[in-house]
Amino acid sequence: HVVDIPGSPVLAVQTCDGAVHAVREILAVSPFADVAICRIEAGAELEPLPLVTGAKPGQRLHALSHPDAALYSFTEGILSRYFVYRADGQAKTMFTTTVDFAVGSSGGPLVDDCGNVVGMVSSTLAIYAQDEEPHDGRRDEPAVPGDFQMGLNMCVPAAAIVRLAGGSRDR
Repeated sequence: HVVDIPGSPVLAVQTCDGAVHAVREILAVSPFADVAICRIEAGAELEPLPLVTGAKPGQRLHALSHPDAALYSFTEGILSRYFVYRADGQAKTMFTTTVDFAVGSSGGPLVDDCGNVVGMVSSTLAIYAQDEEPHDGRRDEPAVPGDFQMGLNMCVPAAAIVRLAGGSRDR
């Protein structure tokens, strides 16, 4: 959802040493899987983080992200569950995590304790308690949202990235 925004800013990658590398081209895109693979302009050879599939619920994860432009936030949590999201006759596997991230974090890696990428930040979903009946007691009016209960932090598993790249890497 980040690379397909009309009039979006220039896409770039910044390494931990502050070097900025422009995205030269988008190699593959899966809008439904919410994954894009980009080639960057790099003066020196950069070593990619390894992609590892098969992370398990309960496994400790870390996110490197930029929530609301707070660059290089590093948070920790666990993989909480896998689920299948269905829409428009398609299905995709995703997972939720207790790792904190927010708007601006999309595309950030989720890594295991060894630095392997096991997923990618995708989106958040706020869950609110619902009143059973509208405040005025009329049943033809929709219920109003109640108190915030929790946020689900949804992620793309590394397997979706590997599939888009045309490879298979099951560990």
